Amino acid sequence: MEEDVRAHGCPSRGDQRDEPGRASHPKLLAREALVTYQHLVTGSGRVVGAPVRQLHMPGGVRIPAHLLGQHADRVLRGRLGLDDDSLKRLRRAGVIGGGRRVGPSEVT
Repeated sequence: MEEDVRAHGCPSRGDQRDEPGRASHPKLLAREALVTYQHLVTGSGRVVGAPVRQLHMPGGVRIPAHLLGQHADRVLRGRLGLDDDSLKRLRRAGVIGGGRRVGPSEVT
């Protein structure tokens, strides 16, 4: 079906996903549709900026995405009242990840 769509001159989802240079298209850059951010752990990246902007309520990317499990201990302690021993047991059982936790001071 994708070939039929292309044969009639219509771009397909594959074209949108794979077209080289799409992320540097002048209109996207002018509208700040893609925003570059700096993350202390993962480095720099690009994400979709605010799709809707209002004069008195500007939106945008303020902080990078949270890392998987970044706040797990805090949430499990605060919401479920788990202690250190409980968290260790859950990690050993593979219920929650055991990777390096990132503290708030490490992520902007």
